[in-house]
Amino acid sequence: MTLNYFAWAKSNPRKSLDCHMYEAAVAIRTLLTDSIYAPVLRNLSFWLGLTSEGTIRLLMYLAALHDIGKAHPLFQNHRSVPFAVQYFQDHPEYIGNYLMHPDYRHEKGSCTAVWRIWKDNAVFEPKLIKAFANIMTLHHQGKKGNDYCISPNPDWDHPEWQELQDELEKKIRFWINPPMVTGKQIHHMDAACTMITALVIFTDWIISSELLSIP
Repeated sequence: MTLNYFAWAKSNPRKSLDCHMYEAAVAIRTLLTDSIYAPVLRNLSFWLGLTSEGTIRLLMYLAALHDIGKAHPLFQNHRSVPFAVQYFQDHPEYIGNYLMHPDYRHEKGSCTAVWRIWKDNAVFEPKLIKAFANIMTLHHQGKKGNDYCISPNPDWDHPEWQELQDELEKKIRFWINPPMVTGKQIHHMDAACTMITALVIFTDWIISSELLSIP
């Protein structure tokens, strides 16, 4: 089983990482189009300088990536998750000699991952990369820990993890096709990012609830 097929987001019951990412995209679209929160779409579109559909697709893309930091050896090889321990005992080639850091925080890892991906692929301009990447960090607040960047890092000389992050993001970007957005067209960056952060947090809460605890 490759990392892409193994990677998990929820352990009890188990849910794959890519499933969780797709759920986030669909859930936030529903919030913006078919819920009591739909009225915020008008203001958010104005703040971002996008059409309603463009705003929806941008938020689908950002929400889908909120947990991409879980595509990381320090999350996937969680010692309290039996199926993860067994997998990496069977596949030590994905781990190597890296040190265990129990204070790894996946939301900070998500920020680091998207920052690298967006910069490497020129998905957003630098100002927007910083703003949107910080949304990833804020989807869990009050948590202490570090991101332990995968690369460059001599402890994790395993390209499979960075390739996994790249593959997950690429599939989401090609599926959603988020709009090109520039800092010049955004009318109110602070208001837009605050609202996006709130919607991403709420989306994650919904898709992590027992009602959607389906593998």
